[in-house]
Amino acid sequence: MASTLKRKRTNSPEFMARERSNPPLPGLSSDVILTVFTHPSLSGNNYRFQRMGDVAVQYAIARILWQRGDEEPEKGIEVEFATLNSEENLADWARQYRLRERLRYGPDAASSVDKPTELANIFKAYAGAVDHELGPIALVNWIEKVITIPYSPEAALPPPPPQPAGNAPTPPPPPGGRPGGFIAYLNEAGQRLRHKVEFVPESTGPAHNLVWTMKCLIDGAERGIGNGTSKQAAKEDAARKTCYIMGWNPK
Repeated sequence: MASTLKRKRTNSPEFMARERSNPPLPGLSSDVILTVFTHPSLSGNNYRFQRMGDVAVQYAIARILWQRGDEEPEKGIEVEFATLNSEENLADWARQYRLRERLRYGPDAASSVDKPTELANIFKAYAGAVDHELGPIALVNWIEKVITIPYSPEAALPPPPPQPAGNAPTPPPPPGGRPGGFIAYLNEAGQRLRHKVEFVPESTGPAHNLVWTMKCLIDGAERGIGNGTSKQAAKEDAARKTCYIMGWNPK
């Protein structure tokens, strides 16, 4: 019986720019999320989850292939197992979910975090955390869907909701319904989780028509970059993007 688990890869810019939403990432607690997305170059990192995930992902893939019930030669299953569990494939899954964008890392690791080995390790860390917090069955169910649900870059993000004619799209309200809500929320989260939050402003254009760019740094590492026609607007945009990258989105 022909295998249904293999999937065509793509390294196109469009593939890299979109985020997979189906199946969704299993939900984890905020403390575990913070650890998962902390690189071994920093303290409180995901190294243990990586090691757990390395074994857990192998188990999940082996179990899925075994339970599939195909009458394929054992050698064929071994080849498929090696393909699915390869560093290249796990790195692809990490790219699809844009896990790298949420990673915190030290300055010395900046040149390596985009390499396939590091991307695969991020996926393993998330898988290890799923196994630890939700259990092996939840991990197997998620991995099975990742394997069997076709991934389409074009369909990865839901379409925007229709807008009434002549009206500009309405952005989601800030936390607490107040302007500057993401700035306040980000600062509160940083203080609560003991991370240093900094904003670095830049401006371009003539004095009467400045365009502001604001970089948000978490523990010295660049995270969200915001833009706006005012310094405050750019700062709020950077705070919003940083909250998303760090997984600190308000409920």
